[in-house]
Amino acid sequence: MRNVSSDQKTADHLKILILDVIKEVKGKWKATIIAITSDASGESRAARKRIIAEFPWFVAPDCFAHQINLVVGDYYKVPSTSQFLQYTKKATDLIAWLRSKTMVLAMLRDVQKALNLANPSRTKRVLSVIHAVLT
Repeated sequence: MRNVSSDQKTADHLKILILDVIKEVKGKWKATIIAITSDASGESRAARKRIIAEFPWFVAPDCFAHQINLVVGDYYKVPSTSQFLQYTKKATDLIAWLRSKTMVLAMLRDVQKALNLANPSRTKRVLSVIHAVLT
């Protein structure tokens, strides 16, 4: 891992960084690279296009998780969502509290196991604690 926050944000520089990672993953991990992804900024997209020109067998989509995060961020900026937003902080606080309570999480897992054991022929039930990932 390398901190690149002070590096140039150009397509050429990003391409060099990506090629370094590809070389390291191939060399150290003996892995076959089949895809690369990044956000959809102009420089990132240009770097991916240059990589594809060199490695035409790579798949190189925009990062869809980042795209969804951007869409959700835009949704929260719409005035009509203000009523919804008043609960966001409460929900985030509740989730943070739940995630910090290992006993509560263990109880959720036990309930989930019991539900699934009670109905083995039915679709498995999954109880989850979801946490927002802000970018």
